Amino acid sequence: MKRIGLVGESPNDTLSIKNLLSRNYKQYQFIQLGRNIRGNQLDSPPFFRIILTEGEYNKVDTVIAIRDLDSLESNEPQLKAKNEWARKVRAKFIKLNNFFLLNITELESLILADIETFNNIYKTKIKYTKNPEFKSDPKKVLRDKTRGNAREYNENDAPDIFKKIDLNKIKKCKSFKKFLTEFESK
Repeated sequence: MKRIGLVGESPNDTLSIKNLLSRNYKQYQFIQLGRNIRGNQLDSPPFFRIILTEGEYNKVDTVIAIRDLDSLESNEPQLKAKNEWARKVRAKFIKLNNFFLLNITELESLILADIETFNNIYKTKIKYTKNPEFKSDPKKVLRDKTRGNAREYNENDAPDIFKKIDLNKIKKCKSFKKFLTEFESK
């Protein structure tokens, strides 16, 4: 079984994507790497050492990095910076066969793409038909729409939500669809 390492800006992001991919790609084993790495630490020299060491220890031959753009996808300088980061990481991880970058506006934009699942979990009736990648603060939308409910959205809930999210619905997010196309082609 092919082993794929996952690293992200927070353990919630990494576990969320692991939960989603594990359900839909059973031929792979997804392993969280760098569980203590947070946000901007992905840009630090220790990141490369930690991921390479953990990747070799766990015998992964592929790494997926989950990064928030921290802006809309139309922000060219931010997108260019994240892609440049990925190029540098690929060069350092030459020992690994593959490295993929999953650039998303925020993890919550993927939740908005499958708002029906979110509504079922939180007993809400949110309607969202626009492209969720163009929503500037999807996390705030989810928090605001559940404020005062018996259950309010918290980003720590994301891993459980992603156990139920429909992969086909979030493929309408261009960045996620692009990632899947690259991932499935290798």
